[in-house]
Amino acid sequence: MTHRLRGTLFLALSAFLCTLALAACGEDEPAAAAESLSIEVTLTGEDPIVGENTFSVEVRDAAGALAADATLVVEPFMPSMNHGSGTEPTVTPNGDGTFVATAVVFTMAGAWDVTFTASTPGGASGSTVWSGTVEGEGMGSGMDMGSGSGMDMGSGMGSGMGGM
Repeated sequence: MTHRLRGTLFLALSAFLCTLALAACGEDEPAAAAESLSIEVTLTGEDPIVGENTFSVEVRDAAGALAADATLVVEPFMPSMNHGSGTEPTVTPNGDGTFVATAVVFTMAGAWDVTFTASTPGGASGSTVWSGTVEGEGMGSGMDMGSGSGMDMGSGMGSGMGGM
C-alpha cells in the first residue's frame, strides 16, 4: 500500500468515526434533573400533644412559587419505638400549593418525626421532616381501647402471679 493510499484510508476512517461520535452526541441526551420542591411546615398550636395534631404546609417550586399541582403525603413515625401512629393523617389541599394535615396522631409521649413528601405530575419532588417531642403520659386518642374493642384491660390482671 502506498503512502498516499494509507493517508486516504486514514482520513476516511477518521471521518467515519467522527460522524459516529457526533451522531451519538445528538441522541438520547440525558434528561434534565427533576425540579426539587421545598416544603415549609407549621404545627398548629403551641406544642405537639398526645392525640390528634394539625399542621399547615406550603409547597414551593424551585422558583419559590407555590406549587398548585403538588400532592402531599404525611407520615408520622416514632423512632425510639420503631413504629408509626397507626392512623393515616388526612391531607386537604387548598388548591394553591398549601395544605392542611389533620389527624396527625401521636399515640404516646416521646420524640416523633413527621415526614412530609410532595410531588408534582411533572416529576418535581421534595421532602422534609418535622421533629418534635410530645409531652404527657400514656396513650392518646389514636388507639381505641374502649368498650367493644375486644380487650379487657381490667379484670384478671396479675392473677396467677403467685404473689410476685
